Order: sequence, then structure tokens, then C-alpha cells
Amino acid sequence: MNIHEKAATGFDRAGDSYERGRPEYPQEAMDFLAQKLDITPTSVVVDLGAGTGKFTKFLIPLSTKIIAVEPVAGMRKKFQSLFPAIQSLKALQKKFH
Repeated sequence: MNIHEKAATGFDRAGDSYERGRPEYPQEAMDFLAQKLDITPTSVVVDLGAGTGKFTKFLIPLSTKIIAVEPVAGMRKKFQSLFPAIQSLKALQKKFH
């Protein structure tokens, strides 16, 4: 995963601000995705680029097998504080030069 160095630095420092300031996804969009993807309680769902868990939050009532993947340590830390029971993995990140 390629992340611009300035973006990675900003996101690393701003997990709390991101969580407070970023709006939630529209419920209608989430319902549409759940239906189209046929997410069931036994589906394994991977939230790639999970950030602080804005999308993951929607997945919790749908599946018991969620894996969050996030390359930025600060975002992962915030995610883990909000959703300690969900597996959170560090994605490898390649910086732009």
C-alpha cells in the first residue's frame, strides 16, 4: 500500500481528531452494501484501510468475523481503543519518494 509521507504523518498524529471530525457513512449506503455483498453472521469481512473504524462500526451487527487492516499506527491505535475485540492488523506501507 502506498501512502504519501505527509498523509501518513498527519493521520498518525490525528486519530482522535479524525474520529471526531469525519462524518458517519449514510445508513442507506451501508444497507445497500450489506444486501449486495450478502454479508451474514458467518461472513469473514475485511475492512482494508480501516482507519478509526467508521466503516467497521457498521459491520459489527452484521458479522462476527471482522478483520481490520490499517497501515498508520496512530489510526490503528485509535481503532483498537474503540474496538478492542476486533482483530486489527498492521498493513505494510510503502512511502512515496
